Amino acid sequence: MLFRYVSFFVSFIILSPILSFYSSATEASIGISPAYVYADMKKRNPSGSFTVTNLTDTPQTYRARAMHFTIQENGSLLPVKPDKYSLINRIKFNPKEFTLPPKSRRKVRFSILTRGKLDAHEYWGAIEFSPLEGKQYTGEGDDVKRFGFKVVTKLVIPIYGLMPGTPFSGQVLKVEGRNIEEKVHLKAMIQNDGEGGLRVGGEWQIFEKDTAKQVKTFPINKFLILPQHRRLLDFYTDETLPKGEYIAILKLKQDGPEVLMSGQGEFSF
Repeated sequence: MLFRYVSFFVSFIILSPILSFYSSATEASIGISPAYVYADMKKRNPSGSFTVTNLTDTPQTYRARAMHFTIQENGSLLPVKPDKYSLINRIKFNPKEFTLPPKSRRKVRFSILTRGKLDAHEYWGAIEFSPLEGKQYTGEGDDVKRFGFKVVTKLVIPIYGLMPGTPFSGQVLKVEGRNIEEKVHLKAMIQNDGEGGLRVGGEWQIFEKDTAKQVKTFPINKFLILPQHRRLLDFYTDETLPKGEYIAILKLKQDGPEVLMSGQGEFSF
């Protein structure tokens, strides 16, 4: 019997908690702490380190590289070419490639070069860690073709740097509410008008239009909107409402420096 074999490569990028805020990032084969870094751009060439842990039972070789990224309206990571506010050409780190025995760890040290004139703005970039050997998978299709593929998961650790005097501002552009299959669906577009990233959290509030009585509250975990970017909040819940007219109010807050944003919209249920 003749078997034809097809092999292909699949790569996944996992952004360490850039949209939620934790102290470490973990994938099935690699752990890194901390999960993100804030560099003090007032200092000359601020520095720090990451601890990389091999979580597997076999030796693993990892490669690190600097990269730039944006966060799209839906909250997903998109690697992009560096711009004037990218740290990619300022991040220096060592080692760039290393091998770890099973269940062991080591530090990767980095520094941010702050030479030259820097605007009152937030700068960002990331270090991407990936194993040189991914997981191999094989299978067999319905037409008796064999196939194989390799999956490499890349862990991206963001680094942010803020210059003194950076202005922060934002606004809620639009708020909508809908009845989807007798369940509440809330949606809003938020725009960052400032030069610093907004790290905001808050809540949805739903009021009866006729009585102004508050009937529902839904918390919103903290998330990031990069400077001069937009973010779409899409909220679904299994909860329902009696038939009627309602007002949905979105309230968001950044603690430091404080930024308050709110918006509202009417909907029927």
